[in-house]
Amino acid sequence: IMKKEMRLLPMKQMWISITLIFFPILIMIALKLFGLFESILDAKKIVNVVASLSLLGMLLLFLTKWNKDDGDEMYLQIRLHASFAGLIFAPCILLIYSIFNLFDWLYIDFAYNGFSITFMILFMQLFTFVYKIYEMKKEEEQQRSNEK
Repeated sequence: IMKKEMRLLPMKQMWISITLIFFPILIMIALKLFGLFESILDAKKIVNVVASLSLLGMLLLFLTKWNKDDGDEMYLQIRLHASFAGLIFAPCILLIYSIFNLFDWLYIDFAYNGFSITFMILFMQLFTFVYKIYEMKKEEEQQRSNEK
């Protein structure tokens, strides 16, 4: 039996997710601007840490309440749909890139690694989830304006 309400991170802690996404990127840019990027550590190691923290931030953002009603069955369905969209999107994009590269139509030097696949999945999840919430709010506003 599925619970009706999922435990999500509180909305007031959304800043943690956003900080985890953007702060490491800003630090990496600052290190690059001040010439400390190569002198501190190997650049690849820094990029891996930044990517890992940003992916963690994206996951936490997906698991954060976005409004007071978030967590009920309708929002769980939206999250499930968004997760499915992300899981379909990533392999399809990789297939398209591979076909383009095979026929030399458009060469994209795309890293086929866990970071890129996880990023594509999480990006599509967040995009789909935010878009569905936007559609719901727009629909509610239209209903309110029609009632007047």
